Parts: sequence; structure tokens; C-alpha cells
Amino acid sequence: MKRKSQKRPHPPSPHSAPPPVAARWRVPGEFEPQEALIIGCACLIRNMPQVFVNLVRAIQGRVRIVCLVNPEDEVLGEVLLAAAGLPKKAAEFHRLSSVSMWARDWCPIPALDARGQSSLLALELRHLRTAANDEAEPELSRIFSSPIVKVPLTLEGGNILCNGEGLCVTSTTIFPKNSTRNLDQQQIGGVLATYFGATQWAYLDPLSGESTGHIDLFCSFLAADLVVVGQYPANVDPVNAVILDRAAEILGSLKTSTGPVRVVRVPMPPPVDGRFRSYTNVAFANRTLLVPLYPGIDDHLDRRALSIYRELMPDREVIGIDIMEMSVLGGGLHCMTSNVCSAQAEPKQAGGSGSEGASGRSGSVVA
Repeated sequence: MKRKSQKRPHPPSPHSAPPPVAARWRVPGEFEPQEALIIGCACLIRNMPQVFVNLVRAIQGRVRIVCLVNPEDEVLGEVLLAAAGLPKKAAEFHRLSSVSMWARDWCPIPALDARGQSSLLALELRHLRTAANDEAEPELSRIFSSPIVKVPLTLEGGNILCNGEGLCVTSTTIFPKNSTRNLDQQQIGGVLATYFGATQWAYLDPLSGESTGHIDLFCSFLAADLVVVGQYPANVDPVNAVILDRAAEILGSLKTSTGPVRVVRVPMPPPVDGRFRSYTNVAFANRTLLVPLYPGIDDHLDRRALSIYRELMPDREVIGIDIMEMSVLGGGLHCMTSNVCSAQAEPKQAGGSGSEGASGRSGSVVA
């Protein structure tokens, strides 16, 4: 199905250095040590039980698993894990009256202050905000003994990625979402610098025809200087092929403390049923990387994606998880989980010397 390129109002510069302000927090990369992995279990346990069981089986014992459940799903979840032969303590169940399965979007984002102590950065989620999601913030604060910090920005967690040393990536949808706040490019950059420790910020066009506009559907950091970006053949999706090639070009022009960002392309499954699927929508669980698989779409691409990750990350166990039944909803492993960084992680400066973008501005921020 052909999709027309959509015009989006955003500044012409694809990357810039946020204004020099004192960063109060650092958002670690998801590849850094983790205390826990949160799983959004609303609908998941009841409607996709095998995905739930396979996910817990793959990471139990490797990271603390925190399952956020509706009260009626807690018992079923325990029964499913017991029937699969998994120990009772494989996962923790915490009740919330009603939450979305897409935990990445509404869970506060863990960050570390200059002392290495953790906080939870709560973004404003206007189209997702409910009283139940408001209830989640104090509950997560209690579970992880971390204060909630309100961030004056409208953004979903699936639309921001950080490399742990000052590079933040969003899609250009950040601009219209914050238009009612009257925040311009510089002001948004200032928020990212203060709360996320951003010294560089790249904003990329989202996939054309995809409803969320989220960055995690075609991009993921595997290390501070290594990012994977999706790729479409021009004969499969010519519009998005160009968008993703441009995203790879922009990211490859940025700098890290060890040199330029290394960009590796990962194939995108063809949108055979109009649904967008992605191999970059991965989930880290300390030394384990979970990669979504889509049996029946293109098994060769499944094997190729696993091979790419195993070659790039030989020191980690790469496990494929069949999420075909969940992918019809438009999300993946990254969308339904949220990483909680370890508070014991060694504090480090938000590094980098800044990046001179098309706007000709450069600068740096030290946390």
C-alpha cells in the first residue's frame, strides 16, 4: 500500500545542541546496568498469555521483573507461570486499577542525579492521561524508592532514546505535541538538557503512515556510540526508505566521547497487513537482549535480524521472542516494557563536545 509523504511543521535543522544549562539528571542508556524491567500486563496476560510466559521465561533470574496488572489478571498470571514450570518468585505482581499495556509510554523514565541516586521523570501524556495512570506514579515511586520529578514536556516514553552520555533522539512529532505549551525548539532543548542531561538532540522524521510517530519503531541504541536504524528496500516502501536513510545519515553525523556514532541498518519487516513491525523495538534485560520475531511474515528476515544483533553484541545473549499475535496492535517489546536503571550505576558526566547542526549552533552541557 502506497503512503504519501506527510508535511510536518518543524525547524529545518535535524540536530542541534541544547542551550548550555546545568543538567540535574542523567538518563542512562538502556544497555547500562538495570535494577528491573517493568512489563505492562493489562490485556497481555488475558489476551496474549504465551507472549507473557515467553517473556518472563527468557529473562527470569537475569533482572527483577515487575508486572503491572489489573487486579483480575494477577491470579491468572501466577497460574500461567506455575503451569509453565517457572518459580513463584520469577516475577512480582503489582496491582493498578487500570493501565495501558504500553508501559514504555506512560511509565516515568528513570534517571540518576549527580550523586548516582535515582529519580523517576514523569512526562505529560495528554492523550494517554487517565486517573489510573496518575495512580501509577506514586505506586512506582514506592516500588523503586525513587521520587517523582514532573517534566514540563508533552511526550511519550516511546519517543525518546538516550545514549547515556548526552545524546537524545526524538521524532519531529515533539514539536506539534508541545505547541500548546508555546515551547519553541530552544525551549524544548532546554528541558531535555535540564532533565535528560542532553548535550545533543537529534529529531528525526517519523515513519510515514504510522500513527504513533515514535522513534523506537525504527531506532535503538546498543551502546553509547552504536545505534541500529531500520531499513526498507525502495521497492517495498519508497517513502519510508528515504525517511530511514535520512535518519541514518543524521545519526551518523553525530559525535560521542569515543568518536562518531556507528550506524548499523536492520531490515524492517514488510507491512503486509498495513501494520508496522520492527526489529529495533527491542528490550534489554541486563546481559540479555530480547528481539521481536514475526513468524509467517518473513522467516529469513527474522533470522537475519537475530544474526545482526548477535554479531554486534557477542557478549550478550540475544533471544528472539515471537510477538506476532501482539504486533497486530502496532507495538513491540520495547513498547510494552520500561527499563529501570540501577541506582548503583557509577555517576558520569554527560559527555560530548556538542554537535554543530544545520542551524550552525553548537554547545555542551556538563551535569
